[in-house]
Amino acid sequence: LQGAATSLEEQDTAYWLKTPLLSNGLEMDIPQLDACISSLLEAALSGNEEQKPLDCTLRSDLSVLVDLALGSSKEPSNSLWINMQDYAISKDWDNASLNNESLLDTVSRFVLAALLKHTGLLGQACGEGRYQPSKSLSEVYRSVYKVRNRLLACKNMDFIQTRSSSRERRISDNQDSLDMDPQEHSFTRTIDEEAELEERADREREEG
Repeated sequence: LQGAATSLEEQDTAYWLKTPLLSNGLEMDIPQLDACISSLLEAALSGNEEQKPLDCTLRSDLSVLVDLALGSSKEPSNSLWINMQDYAISKDWDNASLNNESLLDTVSRFVLAALLKHTGLLGQACGEGRYQPSKSLSEVYRSVYKVRNRLLACKNMDFIQTRSSSRERRISDNQDSLDMDPQEHSFTRTIDEEAELEERADREREEG
């Protein structure tokens, strides 16, 4: 093979470089990518969905994902977000009905868009019913809500630290939040138990 030998960095990241996530390389050069990311984040945090975040022309599928990340009311992007929320509510996941958390929703939209892109499930998500997504798509939804729960747990820990009146109280509250946070544990248990029940049902159908 021609070219320089594999660098130490390439050797250390060989596993990830071989995965589907990075198998096709970067879609644009680094300076252009940095500029696009900056403008996209600026548009997301400004709350103005009509702002054009990218100067380059996007493929139709990427345009849908960008609209999803920015919280656009355009279709099918809006339906992608609503379908995930409806599915979470139908499964009675904790925090599924949480309101007035605009920044959390923004992060969740970006996570959902990224997962749909890298799993290749965008087309399927656009055509799936909101209450009966495929197993792969439901796993994507589950992953998004696990991220939401983790962020909420971190927010709660910061609140506890701010309110603590002494170092001992702060350490104690932090430990309680890490070890016994009821919100996080209840949510994680709900999602994991549901996944286990789904796998058990699949096995029973196959055996039957």
